[in-house]
Amino acid sequence: MARPLKAGLDYFPHGCIPEQNIDLIQAEFGASGYTVIYRLYEKIYSEKGYFCEWTKDAALMFSHRNRVGINTVSEILKSALRRGIFDSGLYSKYGILTSRDIQETYIEATAKRKRIFLFKEYLLVSCTLLPDYVCINSVNGNINSVNSVINPQSKVKESKVKKSKEEKRKSSEHIIRLPCRNGAYAVTKEQLEQLRHIYKSVDVMQALRKMFDFLKAHPESQRTSDTMENYIEMWLSNDNKKAVSEKEEAEKKKSNVSYDISAFKEYDIFE
Repeated sequence: MARPLKAGLDYFPHGCIPEQNIDLIQAEFGASGYTVIYRLYEKIYSEKGYFCEWTKDAALMFSHRNRVGINTVSEILKSALRRGIFDSGLYSKYGILTSRDIQETYIEATAKRKRIFLFKEYLLVSCTLLPDYVCINSVNGNINSVNSVINPQSKVKESKVKKSKEEKRKSSEHIIRLPCRNGAYAVTKEQLEQLRHIYKSVDVMQALRKMFDFLKAHPESQRTSDTMENYIEMWLSNDNKKAVSEKEEAEKKKSNVSYDISAFKEYDIFE
């Protein structure tokens, strides 16, 4: 019997220049903030590889092992969720700690493995952009990412899955077909929901319609069907950054509102 597949990593990349959000955590909580965040990274990458479950018992053991008070850990985690270091939506729904950056790092770090298993419900990366060695399971499915076993039958199944992957995507119910050089690219309902989860500041459906109009009016800008996924991600990423920037600018203007006192004199409120 083959041994269970390894899920976690032995090491993970640690940049020399911390992200701004991590700097803010350290500014708010001192050395404890930095320690807790990177210890959480170690927990995530070493255990499941791309997420970790965060229960009361898990928090208690983490606090004990790292000699940081449980209340301090809780406050640091709240700040990390608020600042987007970990995804607050998945934490609220499933009680897990993860982020898109963590998932992308894990997928890249496991490129030499024959296969890895990811839970569809936990993904912040679009399924359509995942490499062939990634197998998607459901949280409520029968296959467990830690206890899965490779056998000859599973290799045959994997081969069949690879052959039918494109056919399954084409047969899925689609919501829009984007013009491309070699026909049309169908965006499925499943893909739409994944994109909405990733690009929360964008009306994804409206963006896809604009994309359709643009590609229809500018045939020279059309891509081949096998590159359309990257094109969609690039378009939505730009829209998302613009929306976030506009929101921040609007909030900044709102906080700097000033009033012309002379405009109120006609109401005699100063007499």
